[in-house]
Amino acid sequence: MSRDMGMTLNDLHEPILPILRRLLADMPVWQVGDVLDLACGDTSKWPLYQAACGPATRLIGLDWERAVLPPAARGAALVVGSAQHIPFGTATFDGALCIAALGLFAELPLVLSELQRVLRPGAAVLFLTAERRWAEVRCWPEALAVRLAEAAGAITLPTAHADLTGDFETLLYGSGLTKLTSRAFLIEQQLPVAAAELALLPWNLVRPRLAAALSPAELATCDAIVPEIELCSVALACVAHRR
Repeated sequence: MSRDMGMTLNDLHEPILPILRRLLADMPVWQVGDVLDLACGDTSKWPLYQAACGPATRLIGLDWERAVLPPAARGAALVVGSAQHIPFGTATFDGALCIAALGLFAELPLVLSELQRVLRPGAAVLFLTAERRWAEVRCWPEALAVRLAEAAGAITLPTAHADLTGDFETLLYGSGLTKLTSRAFLIEQQLPVAAAELALLPWNLVRPRLAAALSPAELATCDAIVPEIELCSVALACVAHRR
């Protein structure tokens, strides 16, 4: 994605921040140990990470150019280096984040191999990337989107459809990562995060889980919405683990 004149990384990442907050809230976060932020950029997202992690967790950022530590970055550190040759010893980190960065790496298989090398066995990694994809989308009316988001907050949603995440999962499984949990979110339309996830999930899988929380009229409206195949902006997320 090209950057417009005057546009900052914060501007580019703004649409995925609500999704990132939801992902951090939903995953078992790191309570202790060292967590690597791979391709950390300007560290503007670190307040989100530190709010989600335990007080004994230390963030270590790696990027090819030096950034500035955000205010009140407790015990954090920044290192300048290459993701293709991560300058840390084997089994150093208890977890890792790679946010909006996968598409930046020229030698992605090597990067994923290096990432696994520096992780301890069983360590979790959160990946989040955004792409333009053809997808089957349900366009919820605004009021219904809000109700769906409320209802979805109390249930566990199905994992994302393989048509969206299959290539992503093949890449990660092929690198040796395991225990993948993948999700997909529609970035367009400014939907609440849960509704943005529901927009890309098969309604026949979701309906039984939401039925008790929606009125018959709301269910009937959802049933009547016909999905459309669209080229849209999609956030793909995956929590994976080192063997």
